[in-house]
Amino acid sequence: KVSHSIPFLVAKSLELFLGELITESVEVGNQGNASKLIPSHLKKVIEGDPKYDFLKNLVEEVPDLEEATKTGKKAKDKEPGATKAKRKNSKKDDSDLEDNVHKKVHTNGN
Repeated sequence: KVSHSIPFLVAKSLELFLGELITESVEVGNQGNASKLIPSHLKKVIEGDPKYDFLKNLVEEVPDLEEATKTGKKAKDKEPGATKAKRKNSKKDDSDLEDNVHKKVHTNGN
């Protein structure tokens, strides 16, 4: 049996944890004048703070922030001449990343 207070405690803990992770990721994005949060911002936070070590395996395949911003891939998608194919490929890359993270979460990182 589980006490009726456990779901509340777990939900509140998760809310506080995610709030802190996202806040720190937004700060990383703001330092680089980013207009939106990308997975590389989260990776930078996770790899830079030992308290997030347990999440490192989830961001292994996420491009490093320097690599993501250097290639300008996201910026190219916003260019006036960007084709639908470029935007579609960018969405596919994001979807592939989500699939990889989803698999790692559900296989306990193995």
